[in-house]
Order: sequence, then structure tokens, then C-alpha cells
Amino acid sequence: MSTGLGNAGEVIRIVVEPDTLVIIGGTATGSVRQRVTVLSNEKQWLLSGENNILMLEGSEYRCLTFPPCDKKAAFILLFESGNEESDLNDAEHIVDGFATYYTFHAEQGDDQDYHDTTLSVVLIGATKTPGSPGKVF
Repeated sequence: MSTGLGNAGEVIRIVVEPDTLVIIGGTATGSVRQRVTVLSNEKQWLLSGENNILMLEGSEYRCLTFPPCDKKAAFILLFESGNEESDLNDAEHIVDGFATYYTFHAEQGDDQDYHDTTLSVVLIGATKTPGSPGKVF
């Protein structure tokens, strides 16, 4: 898929359980502009940067925070770059019953350091309900 930045790289879907706080933010250390589009409930947010922290376009905010809601929610993350090549690594860290922390490392060039875009998605349970607050698909 072609975008204004170049090629759309990876697409990630995260399903979030009810009563879960969601925080999304990261860095863009690549030498070309990096962007992550966040989609949820027919709304869109753009986090972008170059050699710096990802910033919410049109504002001074450095991350997105979504308060807990009473039903399941889904977030789509679209990684984009001014470069045509893209690859993604991810890691999941779970504190059972409390939080799930995902880190996505995108490589947008040829140095293979997987550090051109680093995005963290934190899911924190807002109740004492056992289980994971969300899952990546």
C-alpha cells in the first residue's frame, strides 16, 4: 500500500479487553521520516518523527492515552516510512492479571538495527479481574 511517506510497512491489530487503560508512544530514530497511524472506533491519530520522539501530529503530545471503557476495543497500528523497505520485530511482556506491554521495533532501511521506529503499547487492567488485558493479532 502506498502512502504519502513511501510504503506502508507492517499492520498490527490489538484487541483490548474492557476496563483497560491503553498508552501508545515511542521513538523514530531513522534518518527518514517515520509514522505510525493508530486507528480505533473510526478515529485516526498520527504519530510521526525523524531522529526523535514520535509526536502526535498537530500537537505537542508525545503519546496517546485511552481511558478504560466498558466494552472490548480494537486498535490498528500501521507503520509507515519514507523508505520502501520495512520489517518488524516485536516482544510481549506480561504481568499476569495486571498488564501487558508490547514493543514493536521497525527496520526501515538497510542497517538492520531494528531501531528506526520503536513503539510501545501498554495495556493496564483497571480492575482486579484475572487474565490478560489484551492481545495482538
